[in-house]
Amino acid sequence: LDSGFVAMILKDMVNDPSSRLRRGLVLSSCSEFSWIVAPEIPAREAKREIKRLDVEIEEVSKYLRAIKQQKEDQAEVLRRAVHASIEIQRVYRGMQGRMAVRRIHAEREAADTLQRVWRGHVVRVQVRKLKDAMDMQNEREREALMREAASLEKMQALALKELAEAKRRYNERRNLKYGYTSTAAENAVRPKSRKKKNVEEKEKWWDAYQHEKLRDAYEVLAQDMTNSMLYSMCFIAQEGVSLNNHVRPLIFSTYQDFREERMLLLSDSFPSLHQMCCDRGVAFCPVDPFLQLYDQTTQGRGPQAWQWVGHGEE
Repeated sequence: LDSGFVAMILKDMVNDPSSRLRRGLVLSSCSEFSWIVAPEIPAREAKREIKRLDVEIEEVSKYLRAIKQQKEDQAEVLRRAVHASIEIQRVYRGMQGRMAVRRIHAEREAADTLQRVWRGHVVRVQVRKLKDAMDMQNEREREALMREAASLEKMQALALKELAEAKRRYNERRNLKYGYTSTAAENAVRPKSRKKKNVEEKEKWWDAYQHEKLRDAYEVLAQDMTNSMLYSMCFIAQEGVSLNNHVRPLIFSTYQDFREERMLLLSDSFPSLHQMCCDRGVAFCPVDPFLQLYDQTTQGRGPQAWQWVGHGEE
């Protein structure tokens, strides 16, 4: 503790009339004390007084330390408050900057939107004007065509009228020359009607047409699969002869239709094989049995003994 502060406290205690330090204590100066024991104060009482003063000095020291700690705590709180205010100001300034940037971007986007809308409006106006001009031109062309068609119809009607008048004058002159009556003249100029064909002639024509009609796509495809496949299987294809006439090529629009038709063909033609595949969970493609099935075990001679299935040689 500061000696001056202790001297001030002791001075207050000496000036107190109720204090027991007034006896035997002489103040020589404000900063220095000297103890003079009076002859009437015993040593035991002086020791007790000194001990009591030590206790009071310790209490005052504790009080002073508490005040100092409180001041330090208040200074720490103030420092934290200052730092918090600085951080708040920094965050607020950053938020203001971001808001300003967002405002600038929003204004720029609004300006771009206005320009885009205006350009679109200008383009739409131009397109509308062009369309109106084209409509007007088309309307004028349509009216011109209609006028031309009307004039042509008038010319046709006039020509037909003149032709009918010429025919009438010709018939009159011919009737007068050859002495025809009016009924005979009408029958003479009337065109001959075609004879109606009976049902038998129609049936004969239909039978003949069955031999002359064009082949459909399936037959064409079946007869086209000749040389390339047969040469690869050691067959010698004859001219104009196809060994694939028994084949019905599979033409589908979707893969699902192909799978369904394939399963139907498999179950109808190979029921035991189909059942075996279903029992064993094996997927079997029936395109090979219908298009490329051959027996290489016949007579044990290898590729030279291959036979095409479909002609009863199973």
